[in-house]
Amino acid sequence: MQRNFSFIANSNTLEFLARVVAVIREDDAWISKRRKREVIPWATVTADRAMRYTGVLFPHDWDLAWQAISWCREVMGKREDVNDYEVNLLFSVMDDNFPHEQRALLASLIPKFYREGGSTDSIHLGSVAIRQYFDYLKLECTLPIDTVWGHGYVYRFSDSDSNVLIWSTSSKKLDTGLVYAGRCTVKAHREVHGICSTILTRCAISECGSDIVRA
Repeated sequence: MQRNFSFIANSNTLEFLARVVAVIREDDAWISKRRKREVIPWATVTADRAMRYTGVLFPHDWDLAWQAISWCREVMGKREDVNDYEVNLLFSVMDDNFPHEQRALLASLIPKFYREGGSTDSIHLGSVAIRQYFDYLKLECTLPIDTVWGHGYVYRFSDSDSNVLIWSTSSKKLDTGLVYAGRCTVKAHREVHGICSTILTRCAISECGSDIVRA
């Protein structure tokens, strides 16, 4: 049975972050206070909606929330170049419960993890500008984004060796947790905070038994 956080001064950190994952998945958007103020004033901030979320939390929601907490504590928190925001974020996940006034800060961990998370053992794959076949692309997480070209998604995949691959596209939404395969062009090789990622473009991939998704 899920709890209603509305009138509780402190709430469970893991459950709240699982709710944030679920809200991003359901709303197909991440709404920060700044985005609400500057772009879509009628929207509800993701952190606030997560506080009152009563929908179903799937196992993958809990799993991503726990991965984000572990990444924050064990990877981000050990960097030498952490900034003030990251220090505050680290402190917010150190306890099992958090005060409600920190909900916006804590919720921001999820999109940050979606963008920067991944194995520190990841290496670059393929050669830039060369198209190749990838036989195992597990979709770890999806970050909805809005660009000058419209609504889109940043997909973070991992291969069978935990290497990180990123694909930004306006294609139809893929299903997190599923494994895809297909041909993609390697657009670039990047390294952020010691995590190497392979940036993909022009992907034509499919999950077993489904139609090919192209972009």
